[in-house]
Amino acid sequence: LNGWDDNIYVTGNLHLSASLENVLHWLKAPALGHYIPVTMLSYMFDYGLWGLKPSGFHAQNIFWHVAASLALFQLMGLLGFRRWTALFAALIFACHPQRIESVAWISERKDAISAALYLIALCVYLGRRDRMKFDPAAFAIFILAMLSKSIAMSFPVVLAAYEVYAGKRFAFKDILRRLWPYFLVSAAWLPLSFM
Repeated sequence: LNGWDDNIYVTGNLHLSASLENVLHWLKAPALGHYIPVTMLSYMFDYGLWGLKPSGFHAQNIFWHVAASLALFQLMGLLGFRRWTALFAALIFACHPQRIESVAWISERKDAISAALYLIALCVYLGRRDRMKFDPAAFAIFILAMLSKSIAMSFPVVLAAYEVYAGKRFAFKDILRRLWPYFLVSAAWLPLSFM
């Protein structure tokens, strides 16, 4: 869609071919003012497989949306919701027009990837919370979510809210002890996202 960023992210993008130079370019350069290397590398992946055929780009958007919907279903289960309630919520998420826009519009892949990784990171964190004080897998997925779209900076706040909910009290030191790496990365990310 010309005028809707597809020409900038995909059709007119001079850094889509698979090369070390282009990978390094997206690790250093913003795209339309956003530092989203994971998203840009996903476009490179599609271009390598499909060229500029839109169906391949749409297929990856659908993949990430399905992953996000399944992760939401899993997350609802981890939070103690009944299976039917979790399924209903996941189906509403999957069919909601605002979410569908991010799937149908190739340039909005950053939303689809970020949502999927964000929800997967929450599932990993909640699923292994009682076994580990710090889960490197959840932390790595959180960072990938931020490298897809900077809105994932909110992740530590969501984790803190969960910790208050799970602990039935606000224990600032305990929450900070468990979540300080997340807050540190988000705080470091904040100036980068403004720049």
